[in-house]
Amino acid sequence: MEPPPLAKRLGGTADSFRVYNGMLIEKMVRKKISSNPAAGRSQTPSSRAAQPSYNLLDIQLATRDQVYPNIGTIYDLAYVEGSATMKMKSSLLWYESFLSSDIPKKIRILKRSNVKYWVTEDYEQLPSAQNPRGIKKVNVLEGVLPRAFLVGESRVVPSAEMLDIYYDSAFDPLEQVLLTEPVEVKKGKNFSGRVERIEYGPNRVAVKTNQNEEGFLVLLDTWFPGWKVEVDGKPEKIYQANHFYRGVK
Repeated sequence: MEPPPLAKRLGGTADSFRVYNGMLIEKMVRKKISSNPAAGRSQTPSSRAAQPSYNLLDIQLATRDQVYPNIGTIYDLAYVEGSATMKMKSSLLWYESFLSSDIPKKIRILKRSNVKYWVTEDYEQLPSAQNPRGIKKVNVLEGVLPRAFLVGESRVVPSAEMLDIYYDSAFDPLEQVLLTEPVEVKKGKNFSGRVERIEYGPNRVAVKTNQNEEGFLVLLDTWFPGWKVEVDGKPEKIYQANHFYRGVK
């Protein structure tokens, strides 16, 4: 089956960038909920009858075409919030940090979360007779962190302070990785290195790097106990990096 135009445009895992699907609001708005059980049943029969009816098939097709989370996963799209059916604590913390930030910080959070594609609520092509569901507008963010990269230095910070530092505009994640424990590294004068290839398989990620001395590989995939790593065939340790992600010496 041919994927929706929006899914084809977003590229899937071929370029290893993530998708954010939603609005950028200035701050989180909390709705006041009435404790009166009768408050939600104040509609009259005429007002209920005036509400529009919905065609379930149309809703499902629109959801598919606009690749709302997590429909796009079948087209190899990776969402920054993770899977809607598996709300891990880290995903909820990311979302809480995102919602409570102003717009400049929200954009910085997206970029430092490997998000290149922001699917907005605006339309690039309005719904029409030929395309009844339309196509949502996609903003392509610049200066986004790649899925995997190398840095030459680490910095030990308390876990409670890590997110504030990581999302701060003064911090450069391409120069340092934030860790919760010290790691000894043989340092030279001018570290340089690059990630040459990333390959994903079932429960497996392979990363090929080229570097002139010891450093850290930072992989912007969720850190979780149980993952194991080998470096040149030898077992090594995976560190919790930049709060959410994985780091390997």
